[in-house]
Amino acid sequence: MQTGVTNPPSDFALHLHYTVPAEQLFAALATETGTQGWWTLFAEVDERIGGVSSFHFPGGGFYAVMKTVEHEPPHLLVWECVDSRHSDSTGYADLGDWVGTTVRFAIQPLGGAASRLDFTHVGLQLLECRESCRSGWSFFLEESLRGYLERGQGQPWLREA
Repeated sequence: MQTGVTNPPSDFALHLHYTVPAEQLFAALATETGTQGWWTLFAEVDERIGGVSSFHFPGGGFYAVMKTVEHEPPHLLVWECVDSRHSDSTGYADLGDWVGTTVRFAIQPLGGAASRLDFTHVGLQLLECRESCRSGWSFFLEESLRGYLERGQGQPWLREA
């Protein structure tokens, strides 16, 4: 008997609990102000279904352009990567390997001021960047997002060049 959903080997997943309501967690993930508070100061977000958002990391050489494919506050946000580039120093800058991957944020209210985030980047493990991308997602979701939500102080990308 299967008791839970398992991810295919090509997915990277994190399951995290935060001491904030689901609505607050969703806003941090789905809005420009929210993503600028924990991921990158250089974010431009269009929350609408079909809307295109960009996340730049100047000085680090990375960017990702995401199309919103699902937006169901406060439970689900799904982006499809339509363009990306890694830093030239990585050796795989021109692969566009994030393109076509999907980033899924599923939020479950846990009652009161608590919520669970089930994060999945579908296709990440097959990419050339998998280790640096996995450590990046882990840092930004476990450390920076948590700090932004629970202490009012995230650690977003700030460096311009």
